[in-house]
Amino acid sequence: MTQPSDASHFIIPSLAVERSGLSVPEISHAMEKQLHELRMDLQAVHARVERQCAEQERQRQSLEQLVDCLPVGIVVARAQRQVIIVNHAAEEMLGLPRTSMIGNSLDAVCSASGLPARPFSSVEYRGRVLCGREVVLKPALQPGSPDEESALILEDVTKLARLDAQVKRQVRLAAMGEMIGRIAHEIRNPLGSIELFASLLSSEVQDRDERQSLVEQILMAVRMLNHLLSNFLVVTGPPQPRRQLMDVATLIRDIVSLASHALREHAITVRERIGPDAHVLEADRTLVRQAGLNLLLNAIQASPRGGVVEITSQCIPTDHRAACLRTGYEGSTDTSMLALRVRDWGCGMSPEDQAKAFEPFFSRRAGGTGLGLAIVRQIMEVHGGWVELTSQLQEGTIVTLYFPRQEGRKA
Repeated sequence: MTQPSDASHFIIPSLAVERSGLSVPEISHAMEKQLHELRMDLQAVHARVERQCAEQERQRQSLEQLVDCLPVGIVVARAQRQVIIVNHAAEEMLGLPRTSMIGNSLDAVCSASGLPARPFSSVEYRGRVLCGREVVLKPALQPGSPDEESALILEDVTKLARLDAQVKRQVRLAAMGEMIGRIAHEIRNPLGSIELFASLLSSEVQDRDERQSLVEQILMAVRMLNHLLSNFLVVTGPPQPRRQLMDVATLIRDIVSLASHALREHAITVRERIGPDAHVLEADRTLVRQAGLNLLLNAIQASPRGGVVEITSQCIPTDHRAACLRTGYEGSTDTSMLALRVRDWGCGMSPEDQAKAFEPFFSRRAGGTGLGLAIVRQIMEVHGGWVELTSQLQEGTIVTLYFPRQEGRKA
């Protein structure tokens, strides 16, 4: 059988050209035009796809940045539980670097961080402590099959748990304070009678030194019990100060007189110094005297036998705005404070103890109530002032009370 010649391949195109009535160059030109149009359409589609991809990438990056800024931890796993998204909060809570979690199995990530291997359920996991934080785990997406995505949310509830503990503690303290208040009032009634009878007895035995000494000890014990009850009563609730002008020198003498028994017992010398323009204070006499007595008794107990305690007052300038931000008190527009300072050269306090010094019932002294400084701070707060404590071990302690001064009250 004879093979067709090469010319037979051009029979059909030739017929098409003959029937179209166009010449070969004209047909070639038309085809090139169509090809150019198709190429332009393809380029337009390609550019549109590139723009869409770029927009999707921008949105993806924006979404990742948004997810990374969220305060809750987020872990997302695709099909077969392969982790694809981990934000910064989750990285911190789990204690694992993000690079070690991305692409890894979610079960392996949970196991490495101490979480249950299958944390996805309708029940939240509470009380998990991760890297020093209390974390609540919440399933965000619950896959129905291994081929579906899943997500886990980790919420740091450490602050909420701490606040909850503080509220419960305040409730307990309030109940305790109410009970203490009732007991204190009941004890004060017989104490008043004892003090009255001891005072009458003292006037009858003035010529008998031994009996007079016994009466003075009774009176001192009654005063100390009364001071302790006053501290307890302040704990029960913020006192309402009754402000009045008072002489600072007289105030200091009253405080020293109330602590005279403890001063004699420890052979402590008190040095007093009142600075210029610091002779008059407007405050509640009873409360300030109570605060000063607490500080002086603390200083006596911290000092070695035969030591010295210094009580000074001075007027110091201060930034009023800073003082208002610090205390929340807007009662004075003056730019000066009266500083009442008690200093000892005793055993001092460690930094850890200084951080807890103003907490109620914290005390390192055997038999101490731990209320002294807590009450001092409360008294200063109701006066719109504040208290500062500086201390070094084996070098001593300085406690300063800052009272806001009303315009025109400088002495």
